[in-house]
Amino acid sequence: EVKKMLHKLFGFSERYYTNDVIFNMEDTISHLPSFMNSFASIILELDDIDESYLDNLERIVGTFFRVYPRLFEYQRQQHYEVLSRLFVSLFSKGSSLQRLLSRIVFQALTLTCSTVPGTGELSIEN
Repeated sequence: EVKKMLHKLFGFSERYYTNDVIFNMEDTISHLPSFMNSFASIILELDDIDESYLDNLERIVGTFFRVYPRLFEYQRQQHYEVLSRLFVSLFSKGSSLQRLLSRIVFQALTLTCSTVPGTGELSIEN
């Protein structure tokens, strides 16, 4: 039953992270921490994490790194905390955290290093 709830939550949250261009940034910024917090809570209740769940979490965390440069300072703390909570919940599930990190670290570094400071826009230069 918990797995069904997680699957439905992934489906519901999908509109916030499926596109390369996030159309409604304010909605994404306001809902992303809630979804990530919910995922963390549900993951703590599961015995194991399927690869399909990691696929969805990879997209969610990727969205986190795409919107992060656009966050105000007061929003960043909430996003830090929820990402940390998600990582802690995955850490308790064997190699799940390691598998997720192996998928997202390069993406996060690329997004972070290619963003122009203060603008939140991606740099065109190499």
